[in-house]
Amino acid sequence: MPIPTLTEQTTTSFSFAWLEPDYDGGCAISGYELLIDDKTTGLLAVSYSGAPHVRVAQVSPPVVDRGQSFRFMLRATNEISATASLVGYALFAAVPSAPAAGPSSDASITNKARIAATWSAIPTADNGGSEILGYQLEIDDGAGGNFSALTGEGVTGVEDYLKLSYAVYSGIAEGTYYRFRYRGKNAAGWGPYSPITHLQAAAVPNKPPAPTLGAATDLGVTLNLLPSAEDGGSPITAHKIFRDDGTGLGPISYPYNHALYDGSASSYTATIATDALVLGTTYRFVYVATNAFGDSAYSLHLIAGVGAPLQLAVAPTRDSAYDQYFAGNNTV
Repeated sequence: MPIPTLTEQTTTSFSFAWLEPDYDGGCAISGYELLIDDKTTGLLAVSYSGAPHVRVAQVSPPVVDRGQSFRFMLRATNEISATASLVGYALFAAVPSAPAAGPSSDASITNKARIAATWSAIPTADNGGSEILGYQLEIDDGAGGNFSALTGEGVTGVEDYLKLSYAVYSGIAEGTYYRFRYRGKNAAGWGPYSPITHLQAAAVPNKPPAPTLGAATDLGVTLNLLPSAEDGGSPITAHKIFRDDGTGLGPISYPYNHALYDGSASSYTATIATDALVLGTTYRFVYVATNAFGDSAYSLHLIAGVGAPLQLAVAPTRDSAYDQYFAGNNTV
C-alpha cells in the first residue's frame, strides 16, 4: 500500500491524500485510518478514521509540538483484516513567511562602482515554526531582466547562509538601479520573496572646490562658487553654503546654513542684514554638493571678514615733501 502524500503543511496542520490499495484482498475496503505520532506516548496513534470513498484528510497536531518531525502511516481496513503503508516523515512547520521589506543599501559602502545590500532577519513569529537555516539574496541585471542568486545555499564561495549583508562588486554600472529581493529557508523549504527594492550604484557627490572671495565690504562678503565636478553617480540636486560662528574658538564646525542661497548662482553675497553676519568678524565659509544620497564632504574653507578694506593714504610726492621740510617743521 503506498505511503500517503503530504499535500500541504502549515504551522497548524498537515494535509494528506492517498490512493486505493492495488489489491483489496478480495474484500471491499471498508475504511481508512491515518496514524501520526503521539509525542506524549511516542507511538503512532489514529488521528483520522473515515469512509472508503474519502481519500483525503487534515490533522492538527498540538501547537506545542510545532517544529518537530512527525511519523505518519495509512491503514486500510476491510471486513477481514487491515493493511498498512510504510512510515513517512513530515516536519510540523511551514516555510517562512515573506520578509516584510526588501533589502536596503548600506550607504557607508555603496558607491558608483558597487552596491552593498543589507536585509533584516525573519523574526521567530514568522519562521514557520522552524528555525531559519539561511537567506538568499537575488539581483537582476539592471535592465529588468531575470534575477540571479548572490547568497544562499548552492552559491559558490558564500558559506555563511545566515549573513544579513552582501556587497556586489562586479558587473555594476555607475548610476544604474538594480532590483533586489531576498527570502528565507527553514527545514520545510524556501519561503516567498520579500518585496522588490531598487538600489542605485551611486553615492554622495565629491566635494566641490572651495569658495573664492569676490568682495568684502562693511555690509557683507561676496563668494564666488564652482559646482562639484563629480556627482557620485546620482544627479546633483543642490549646492549649499555653510559657515562657522566667527569666534575662531574650539573645534572647527559649520553650524550656519546660508539657506537663502538656492544653489543655482555662481556667486552669493552674505550680508549683515540677511545672514546675521557681524561687522568686524572673520568667518570660515565652505561649500557642499547634494544628491539623492545626501551631502558631500565640506569643501576647503575660505576665510573672509566683514568690513571695508583699509584705505591707504596717498604717498606724498617729492615736491610736497620738500615743501613741508622748508616750511620749518623739519618733517619729510
